[in-house]
Amino acid sequence: MPPPRRPGDDLDHVYEVQDLRVRRWVRTRFDRMRFARRVLDDLRPPFVDVMLYESRDQLRVERGRAWRAPPGFLWASVGVPSGATREEIVLALVDVAGLDPDPVLVAWLLRPDEVFDT
Repeated sequence: MPPPRRPGDDLDHVYEVQDLRVRRWVRTRFDRMRFARRVLDDLRPPFVDVMLYESRDQLRVERGRAWRAPPGFLWASVGVPSGATREEIVLALVDVAGLDPDPVLVAWLLRPDEVFDT
């Protein structure tokens, strides 16, 4: 016999634990820096100066306050490794832009563009 139900038991709770040491490797080849620049151009984050660079092993995002600019301005540097997926790049840049990762926005940014495939 199942245990008795308590108030609030009918709520669904979903927790997702991600282990950063486990990656989903994608075998598709594409120009990751060009793709990241296109996503950044589409987002046009206001009040954020973003620098993209090629990193060696992981997708890395650093950010801080731009002290020489008026209050509210930020800087960010985004390191894009050669093994990054399109989804990882898009989610990192959406976060840098200060936007919620809305599924419609992410799908639009992930739209196919044959220019990036090699």
